[in-house]
Formats: sequence, C-alpha cells, structure tokens
Amino acid sequence: MTTNGNRRGVTEELRRGRQEAKGIAAEIGEIAADFQTLLRQEVQLARAEAQQQVLLGVRALAWGGSAAMFGFVMLIFLFVGAMLALDLVLDLWIAAFITAGIALVLALAAALLAYVRVRRLGPPKKTIESVKEGVEWAQTQLSSNAR
Repeated sequence: MTTNGNRRGVTEELRRGRQEAKGIAAEIGEIAADFQTLLRQEVQLARAEAQQQVLLGVRALAWGGSAAMFGFVMLIFLFVGAMLALDLVLDLWIAAFITAGIALVLALAAALLAYVRVRRLGPPKKTIESVKEGVEWAQTQLSSNAR
C-alpha cells in the first residue's frame, strides 16, 4: 500500500505541475497578445506623430517660401528704387523705397512665422515615452512570471 500511496502522491504532484505549467503558458500567451496589441498601438501613435510633424514641416516650408519670395521682391524694389533715386525726381524714388520697405516688413514677418514653425519640429516625444513604458511593462511582466 505504501507503494500505491506514493504513486498517487507523485501522480497528483505531476497533475498539479502540468496545471501550473498550463497556467504559466496561458499567462505568457496573454502577455504576448498584450505586447502585440501594445506594439500595434505604438506604430499607430508613431504614424500619427509623423503625420503631424510632416504637416508642421510643410507649413514651415510654406512660410519660408513666402519669406524668400518677399525677400526677392524686396531686393528688386531696392535696386529699382536706388536706380530711380539717381535718375528721377524725388517723388518716384520715394514711392519705390516705400514699396521696398513694405516688402521688407512682409519678408521679415514671413521669416518669423517660418522660424516659429520650424522650432515646433522635433522627435516624436510621445511615441518614445510610450515605447519606453511598454518595454518596462513587458520586462516587469516577464520577470514576475519567471518566478
């Protein structure tokens, strides 16, 4: 009877071990599924942030282009104004310099707006933080299940 009792004890322990192994496998499967979901969400976040950065870059480029255009127009008016100042009466060249001054103000305003937009550009901070948190979470889950 002692042998039969030992067999039952060993069999029972094997059953418990199998159940525990199945439970651990199920937990690891859940962690893997959660990690896959987390990775998909990270990719979606990265895509959204990248689109936002591209939009900011396009806007900055547009304002920079405006600044360049107004700057070019300003140079034209400055040269025309200087030429007319030497050649014609006071009224015409004053008008040319006033026009060049307006173009200069517009070019400076567009350049300032472009500068402000470019300063907003940067790495996807939310995605980087979220990935770090996800990696830390996965490490904690794996280390707690390894025990």
